[in-house]
Amino acid sequence: MEEQQFTFYWRDGKRTMCVGFDPADALTKVGYGAGAIRALDFYAYGDNKDYQWNPDTREWEGLIHVQ
Repeated sequence: MEEQQFTFYWRDGKRTMCVGFDPADALTKVGYGAGAIRALDFYAYGDNKDYQWNPDTREWEGLIHVQ
């Protein structure tokens, strides 16, 4: 199995990228413990930039990509 990049979106509006064999491994490698999961909103594979934090609603919003 090869390591992958993961993008973690936190409930406080922060975005973090980590590398690991799976999301749990990636978080562990950078020092996050099991308690951090409660602060995690969601994650995505790779260097994901499809969401933007809205400080008014305090939620992540998907971006519309125009090609």
